Amino acid sequence: MGETTQKKAASEEIRTKADIKTELAVEKVRKEGTQKESKAKKVAPIVKKKCNPESALESYVKGCKVNEEKFEKSKSKNESNVKEMKTKFSEKTETIKCKITHDICQDIYKKSNLREERVAQMVSDHDKQLRAAMRKTENYETAAAAKMKYSICESAASDMSYFAKKFMFGGAGM
Repeated sequence: MGETTQKKAASEEIRTKADIKTELAVEKVRKEGTQKESKAKKVAPIVKKKCNPESALESYVKGCKVNEEKFEKSKSKNESNVKEMKTKFSEKTETIKCKITHDICQDIYKKSNLREERVAQMVSDHDKQLRAAMRKTENYETAAAAKMKYSICESAASDMSYFAKKFMFGGAGM
């Protein structure tokens, strides 16, 4: 039994050593982290270079010239872009105007044809009804028939006058 107790003691010793190593490693990592944080918080003072007025002026002038060149290039590019946009916009405007005009013309054409067809149909229907009423009067006696024919013709004349005024000679549309 002596051997097993020695093995157990050895394994416990190994475990304790491993635990100690782990704790030391964790503590080492914490210390390194705090050191890095403290270094990051410290700001190095900015070292200003002594300014040579001649070289500073030259670099400033060069910078100005470069910016002027960039401005001229962008100005010409922008002008060409603006011209292109204006031509595209005017073309689009023209196509929209043409489409609207075309649609309005089609609408007017349809309505005027429909109106003419409607008026012709109304006149045709009125004529049929007049002829039917005239046939009915033939069965009446002569005097009553003549009186009835006169009133029918008078009504038809007023109806035709109304149609002519309203639909044939530019009266108000439907």
